[in-house]
Order: sequence, then structure tokens, then C-alpha cells
Amino acid sequence: VRSYRKNILEASYVKVSMDGAAYLRKIDLNTYKSYPQLLKALENMFKCSIDVYSETDGYNGCNYIPTYE
Repeated sequence: VRSYRKNILEASYVKVSMDGAAYLRKIDLNTYKSYPQLLKALENMFKCSIDVYSETDGYNGCNYIPTYE
């Protein structure tokens, strides 16, 4: 297996979308070291604001909430 194919096989790609957006994006989860870093990347990708989850307040005052299936 060539080196570029090996790198593709080691990647962990998932499709992400946003309600109302007409397109999907594919991202590699291995490039993010933490959940807050992933949320910041999604904010930049979709030009939105995602608040950090709090045990007491939840996603207080946030228009977008990250979910997964």
C-alpha cells in the first residue's frame, strides 16, 4: 500500500452538516485534539456560534447545538 493510501486509511472521516445549509462537509476527527477544538472548527466552517456545554446551564442562549447520529 502506498504511503498516501495508508494515510487515507488511517483517517477517521465523518460528514457534518448544519440545519438550513445546502451542503455537507467531510472532516477528519483525528485532526482535532479535543471536543472544544472540534466545536471551534465547526463554528469557523459554518460561520455560526456554538456555546460550550455546561452541566448547570446546558447550551444557554445558543442558536446551534451540536448533535450526532
